Amino acid sequence: MNHIPEGRLQAYVEAWLSPEERREVERHLEGCPVCSAVHQELAELRRLARGAMGELHPAPDVEASWKEVTRRVETKRRRTHALAASLVVGLLATASAFAPLSPLYGWPGRAWERIVALFGDETRDVPVEVMPGMETESGPSPRPETDESAAALLAPTAEAGVFLEATGEPIRIALHDALPGTEIHVVLVDGTEAGVFGSARFRNQPGQLDVSVRGASIRVEIPRRAEQVELLVEEEVLLVKDGTSLDVRGPVASRSPHEIRFLVPGG
Repeated sequence: MNHIPEGRLQAYVEAWLSPEERREVERHLEGCPVCSAVHQELAELRRLARGAMGELHPAPDVEASWKEVTRRVETKRRRTHALAASLVVGLLATASAFAPLSPLYGWPGRAWERIVALFGDETRDVPVEVMPGMETESGPSPRPETDESAAALLAPTAEAGVFLEATGEPIRIALHDALPGTEIHVVLVDGTEAGVFGSARFRNQPGQLDVSVRGASIRVEIPRRAEQVELLVEEEVLLVKDGTSLDVRGPVASRSPHEIRFLVPGG
């Protein structure tokens, strides 16, 4: 029996094949225990890799992030913020040392240059946000008045993702702040975990994943084995998976047996 090349199996795991090619691979896997074992190994490696990437949040753009920080905060003495910023950069520098190939590598140096330029004037007070928990001996730092639910979101990333076990209980994936024209790419995958990937902020809790979309597209992975999954955009239901049935309700741009592409309608 001829076996499927590992590269083709990897493309199958990543949902890169056309529907016809996927069906061909699936027919082969049903009758070939060798290729089936390789497929299971690749699927597990993919799950582990995606999980690890979900823990490594690439640093956001320095310029955009700095503007956002300075916009939201209250004024405090320069040396207090210099200490707080130094601690943040020091922590990031330590993290980057353990992942020299990650997007974090090199970012602390650029951030430090920004800090030196900002705090070079001894007499100037600068508006800067002090992160919660970074109080100094001069007293507790003021915290910006922001919504607690928004503060619980992880920082936006260039490309990040999170997973949520989807076979034990109903799952609700809610997308927020998606601009008109945003592409929502839904893919049915093997395994047991639902996932969301893209430039976004994530908040994960049992049975629910809230995503604040920050980019032009977002990828949502739904396992075929999931019993019940609901996908929403701003409280509008896009699709509902109930067992083997898939109820598609949103504005579909294109669809295949394994993928659905939605486009958020304009104003």
